[in-house]
Amino acid sequence: MSMYYGAENVVDMLKDGLEPSLTGIGKNKQFGSGFYLFSSENSAAEQIGLQGLKVVHPAVMSADVELNNPIKLKHDQTIHDASVDVTPKQVHKIMLNNERIFDIFSPLMEWQGVERHRLSEELIKEVCEYYAEPENFWKMENDLFGDLGEAKLFREAVTNELGYDGVVIDLGAGRENKVAWFKEQVSDLQVHKVLAKPEVVEPKVTRPIQQSPTLQQTQNRLN
Repeated sequence: MSMYYGAENVVDMLKDGLEPSLTGIGKNKQFGSGFYLFSSENSAAEQIGLQGLKVVHPAVMSADVELNNPIKLKHDQTIHDASVDVTPKQVHKIMLNNERIFDIFSPLMEWQGVERHRLSEELIKEVCEYYAEPENFWKMENDLFGDLGEAKLFREAVTNELGYDGVVIDLGAGRENKVAWFKEQVSDLQVHKVLAKPEVVEPKVTRPIQQSPTLQQTQNRLN
């Protein structure tokens, strides 16, 4: 079944394909990071521009999506409702996929609002146990991989350690949306509908109102 993707610049997309560093997060990060594809072309069009990208040549693209082991959710759920079976050891391996987590600029230096000067073994153990809890696991993407756009590293690590490779959202009546985690999962990308570029409303320049001189001011100038 073909899916639909909203493109801000169809010219670049036809030339370069999906850009891995610009994986959409969708509305309110509901289903985590990745490439959001929809069963409805209208839904795909509504996503254009939500990532803060400049809308240059907008279009709705059609594509095929292949996910081998996706997380399955209902439309009224979020990625945090996806309960995963993960151990502290696996959490540690996932963290290792982002080398910055263990250097002097580590987000753990201020983990849970506590400022630290070094990373101790006790802290690493505490962090791994925390994110191994089902209700905390998906927070790791934002907490440890999110501030420098490293979400792709998180998705790669989850795929390697846990086997998941995307998200499928059940909309009911046989319809579903998908979140692909990697550009290689999206194939046969074609232009389905070219959209009109949104109008840019130029701000009005307000000029100060020049008041007529008073009678007294006119007399003063004559004198």
